[in-house]
Amino acid sequence: MRLTTPSILLITERPVTNRITMARPETVSDAARIVAAFRAQGFAGTSLSDLTQAAGLTKAALYHRFPGGEDAMAAAALKGVDCIMETRVLEPLEGSGPLLDRIAKMVEGLDHLYASGRVACLTDLFSMETAPPSPPS
Repeated sequence: MRLTTPSILLITERPVTNRITMARPETVSDAARIVAAFRAQGFAGTSLSDLTQAAGLTKAALYHRFPGGEDAMAAAALKGVDCIMETRVLEPLEGSGPLLDRIAKMVEGLDHLYASGRVACLTDLFSMETAPPSPPS
């Protein structure tokens, strides 16, 4: 399955279509900020207060954009990360050109996805029972 949603790490205010509900569509920046909150504290360690603060929205506005609550926010975050993985990591490997060039583009995509090693894998964080340990200073 190929997703065509743009990178959620770009902070813009372009709406992302939400076909499941009649709620106001979340924006790319909403999803990017929510990804950042989940990456900082994991799914189990992220409170609604953390999500509202990260998104810069009130609790009511956050639920208006994500009527399914924290699970819907996590799903939007995973969908965005999946899209980045598809477009910046996997597609370059399927392209044409010398293999080493395609591998270099894939590595650049991974570097972007994990912010040069500064952020963790979101799927891994969602599987943790507690908040992730703080990175060394």
